[in-house]
Amino acid sequence: KVEPDKCAPCILMPLGAHGWHETEIERMKEKVVESRKKIRNLETSVGSLQHQITQAQERRTRDVQASEAETKEASVRHGAMAASLERSQKSLERSQKTHQQAQLYIKELEVQRDEREKELASLRTAAKQTTAQGGQAAAKTQEEVAAL
Repeated sequence: KVEPDKCAPCILMPLGAHGWHETEIERMKEKVVESRKKIRNLETSVGSLQHQITQAQERRTRDVQASEAETKEASVRHGAMAASLERSQKSLERSQKTHQQAQLYIKELEVQRDEREKELASLRTAAKQTTAQGGQAAAKTQEEVAAL
């Protein structure tokens, strides 16, 4: 039996269930609205997270570039210091060789001085002997002159 005031779905339902589908449709509409709000919130959240990720990636890229630049700069400084150290070591080696040569030259001059001092002492001794002999000869000559 068909009741004219009931819609088709309600006719199929047991007694007292008239209008259930309208309530269900309203509830589904509310769920759809809530789901759309959740979707919008999630899209906003995803967008925010994507923005944060992009910013973090940009920061990481800048940090990596800065780190690479610092590494290159440090490498250049290290190279410059190594070159400077090498030049200093070569200069030190030259100075040491010059110092050694100067010491050898000084020793050679000291040997020459000692030899000349010996020569001088020998000449002084010879001069004293000559002077003494000359004095003796002069005395002898004076004696001979006096004897005449």
